[in-house]
Amino acid sequence: MDLETLHNDICNSLHSDLFTIRYIENPKLNPQWKLDNDGLLQCDNCIYILDDNDLHLKVLQYKHDHILSGHYNQNKALCQV
Repeated sequence: MDLETLHNDICNSLHSDLFTIRYIENPKLNPQWKLDNDGLLQCDNCIYILDDNDLHLKVLQYKHDHILSGHYNQNKALCQV
């Protein structure tokens, strides 16, 4: 999954949830919640992600499975010692 698709899935899920819609439609309701320039809902500068369509899992997989993140597999790590 690429970042643009993940970003679109997160933004689309926000508009289908009654909890997030009230913060999107009325940003003065609670100043901790805001919609950033990319269309993502944030609370205290953390992106709010619904667990709609396994979005939590998709974000985790995107961050963990990225080629520049994480660590080498167990066998490679043992061989490096």
